[in-house]
Amino acid sequence: MSYSFTLSAAARQHAVSRMAAASTLAPFIQRLAQGLPVTIGQLGASVGQDGGCIAQSYRRCNDLSGRVRTLLPWGKPSRRKFKGYLVRFFEYLNASFPHASHRLNNSASDATPPQTALDCLFSHLPRRLDLVFLEFGSMARSINYRAAEALLRVLLSLQPRPVIVFLTVREWCRADLALRFGEPQTPFRRDEKTPWTFAEETFDRWCEHYGASCLSYFRALEDDVAFYNQSGGGGRYSFRDIGYDCLHPLKGRIGTDVMTDMIVHWFQRAVAIGSSQPASEIRPVSLPPPLQPTLRWRNDVLTLVRTAASGRCYSLLDGYNSPNVYQRLHPAIWRTASCPNASASLDSCAHLGERHACHVDALAFPPPVWFYCWNALTPKGVGKKSPGLVALLPGATLDVDLDTRLGEGGTSRPDLRLLAKLQYLTSYENMGIVALRCISRCRCRPQRINGHQLAPNGYRNVSIFAYHNWYIRGAYEDCRVRLHVLGRTMSNGFKFKVRHVILQETVENVSR
Repeated sequence: MSYSFTLSAAARQHAVSRMAAASTLAPFIQRLAQGLPVTIGQLGASVGQDGGCIAQSYRRCNDLSGRVRTLLPWGKPSRRKFKGYLVRFFEYLNASFPHASHRLNNSASDATPPQTALDCLFSHLPRRLDLVFLEFGSMARSINYRAAEALLRVLLSLQPRPVIVFLTVREWCRADLALRFGEPQTPFRRDEKTPWTFAEETFDRWCEHYGASCLSYFRALEDDVAFYNQSGGGGRYSFRDIGYDCLHPLKGRIGTDVMTDMIVHWFQRAVAIGSSQPASEIRPVSLPPPLQPTLRWRNDVLTLVRTAASGRCYSLLDGYNSPNVYQRLHPAIWRTASCPNASASLDSCAHLGERHACHVDALAFPPPVWFYCWNALTPKGVGKKSPGLVALLPGATLDVDLDTRLGEGGTSRPDLRLLAKLQYLTSYENMGIVALRCISRCRCRPQRINGHQLAPNGYRNVSIFAYHNWYIRGAYEDCRVRLHVLGRTMSNGFKFKVRHVILQETVENVSR
């Protein structure tokens, strides 16, 4: 199928920093050539969400399906139908190798580092995958590389083994704390070492080691951006073209075109390479040893996989009861009230919570309890889709009931030690501090979690979902965990937001 590229041939070549070998690509390409359906997945953060999706109406990526009107920062009208790069590539693939059962699953999640997907990986992605895009680079400041490599190895352990493509963007400029998106920025030097250059170098090593492909938005454009070519006669593109916030291609006039160009160019090369391998010569590709040294003393990725498989992933999101979620997360039962202190019984609190609706009034007249929000709440009002349980005032108390009996048969085990993980939002303004306690049957040390987090000097402040890890003692049907918003803050506010709770047997228990 013909395709009209925005990028020059040289830029497309520069975009592919590592290309997988024929032995890796051949099974995928020959499956397409035989007229068989394929499943394409993606993991990543906001740049991945901007790739769009189809028929995943509960996710923000559906806003870029080309089927609904969405607000865009460039072009007219400002609210219009628009297709993200992943949707465009999927349509190109379907036109080249048509099949009614080709599937696209975009499991990227805003402000979420890649390691957070490891524990509940197949609650996000289907277990059968033919091609997976990994958009990890936008979260370079927050990547746990040991866990990210473990995630990569889990994907490569699937049978059949999927083709892996790292699709990486960099932050282009140094953002002073006083600058806002869209204002003049100071670019990082072309050769300057940053978290994003480190991420891209690491992914290049992984691609070489594991036989994956690496694509780079930065390398595709660096010879054509004005701030690197002020005296060299080049420089066709400005921040307004490639991403006015210095990070997201969607926020640039040609950003989505370039992202699509890179993938289509890679795919055309993959078809040529994969088709050159005779079917009789295709052999299974073995999984090499890990590159991260810390994976070796943890009994490699097998222990990590067994640990994750023995656990349970609870969702605090009402919106995640959708049938589109693979292996749905377990729904957690929760109650809320406004309590004077963390030890009070909910029934004795001054204000017992009911299910409050989330809208702009929640900012002006916030309820003193926890409530579910489909969208982000920002100082400016209701923002983009970002579901979670939110509290905005001190005294808001949340009780979550968890079944900590993880093994077969549901046997209570008072001395079983579990690793618990709470996914919560960290941000740079208006964030609060919560006290965490186990208050029924199970036991744990009291914890405090601060949602306030500033970026290092010279880097832009961002909001990121992180995990707080702690240990619970006791496997019971009715373990109750409490979160209580404290009356102290480091950032002029008391907001706290949570999404998931993950329970796992500890590595030493699983490895016995």
